[in-house]
Amino acid sequence: MPKQVSITQARKEMGPLFSEVVVEHRPALIERHHRAGVFIGEDDASELLSPYAFHTEVFFEPAAVSFWVPELALYGRGSTYEEAGEDLVEEVRDYIEEYWSEIDRYRKAPNRASHFPYLMRAHLADRRGELLDVLLTEPSDAAAATREDALASA
Repeated sequence: MPKQVSITQARKEMGPLFSEVVVEHRPALIERHHRAGVFIGEDDASELLSPYAFHTEVFFEPAAVSFWVPELALYGRGSTYEEAGEDLVEEVRDYIEEYWSEIDRYRKAPNRASHFPYLMRAHLADRRGELLDVLLTEPSDAAAATREDALASA
């Protein structure tokens, strides 16, 4: 069972509590006024969020490449694969900032509430320098068409 501490006790013991939670991977419940929050390390949070996988689609066009992230309803676009990836990363970062600035509204919005765990995962991946890697997981064989294959069928 996770350790349960009051907010007052957590303040007094923050150094050791932080080490226990983050270094030793032992989550804690911090209680205040009959409500509790979960104190968990970044690595453990990333692991808990790993089932929220992105299914980013790539589209090769004659003069551009586009990425579509259906989980967040976001596009990235550029004249090259790399530029499209950079644009996608910036779009996701901007959306994370927008979502957090309006979190009370967005967590209740039917078209945005489900984005929360994906944005948490993206934010944690970005802190590790892995945002693009998390967004662009390996495509299946069916989706692994090369640019030439895509253009040849056009």
